[in-house]
Amino acid sequence: MNGGSYYLILPDPATIYYLYNSLRIFYENGGGDAYIVSVGPYGSPSQKPMAPGSPLINPNVQLNDLGSGLEALLTTQEPTMYICPEATLLSLADNAALMQPICSKVACLCILHNRMNQTPGHEIARNISFWNAREA
Repeated sequence: MNGGSYYLILPDPATIYYLYNSLRIFYENGGGDAYIVSVGPYGSPSQKPMAPGSPLINPNVQLNDLGSGLEALLTTQEPTMYICPEATLLSLADNAALMQPICSKVACLCILHNRMNQTPGHEIARNISFWNAREA
């Protein structure tokens, strides 16, 4: 609040990425070897702030690009966990489309982004069990 007026600072959603901080936190907490698969360059800023209350979706993060990166790892024996933090920048439908086939092929850790507070934390395990049962 400044002089009796409220202000919002809204990011340009096309400039939000999570990989750097996700890796930083991974190694700060004792993380070991990691495979990083490039799926393309950063996209251009949209020069428009996101609308207040709208979900954070980066238009530069594309379902097909992330899917190709994860598919490339399926032939590698070493990874024991697949993490794709940028998937949370997809729409909810695209995020589900990316995670469902991958989780049916390998044991993976899906970072679930509770963008709309639809799933309380204690329900995450139940939801993962539900999806695994559907794929079996």
